[in-house]
Amino acid sequence: MAVKNENGVFHLDDIRRHRLIETIERIMKEKNFTPTQLAKYCNLQQPTIHRLLSGQTNDPRLSTLLQIAEHLDITLDELIGKRVFVSNKLAVRNVPVLSWKEAITANDIMVKLNHNEWVNWVTTDIALSEKAYALYSKSCMEPRFPKNSLLFVEPDLDVRDGDFVIVAFKNADEVAVREFATDGPKKAFKPLMGNPDDAILFNPKEHEIEGVIVQIKYDLARK
Repeated sequence: MAVKNENGVFHLDDIRRHRLIETIERIMKEKNFTPTQLAKYCNLQQPTIHRLLSGQTNDPRLSTLLQIAEHLDITLDELIGKRVFVSNKLAVRNVPVLSWKEAITANDIMVKLNHNEWVNWVTTDIALSEKAYALYSKSCMEPRFPKNSLLFVEPDLDVRDGDFVIVAFKNADEVAVREFATDGPKKAFKPLMGNPDDAILFNPKEHEIEGVIVQIKYDLARK
């Protein structure tokens, strides 16, 4: 996670630092920038950019991150990977489709995934991590998710109030979709249908959030 202290410094964990570097490098590639050119473009010293790209610092100043985000025309959350950065350039990529049972062990599957052997793939035009995958919606999810909807899941995002998340319940043999809700310190999962008062309080011993749904596409071929 990313935490800002009273001195305006962000402390980035390994995931956020990796996402920061990944985002900057992707934009550099699109703009055909060298690190020196990027530093000049953002009105920063070249050593500052070098330390960020080389991972030498995990506590960049907030003012530095805001300056980079402003000049690259993205938000701070997109820069550090809290929200998915959607490139202005269309960059279509393939994402594997998992079953709801396979998604229980999605992280292990994605680490060991053989791209030449996996059969079921779908395309997306948004930027996702290498851990991302897709699921086909179930009929019981209608009308919230129409039949044959593709749900693209990003495991590397911080969860926010109102996000639709993939949840693994203890002892369940497949994952489920719930709406994540916060009320002060309380965190809960709302059902897709039915009474919102039937929400279940989040218990890290009983529930594990596997990812956030970041895109929904309707697959006509599955009709």
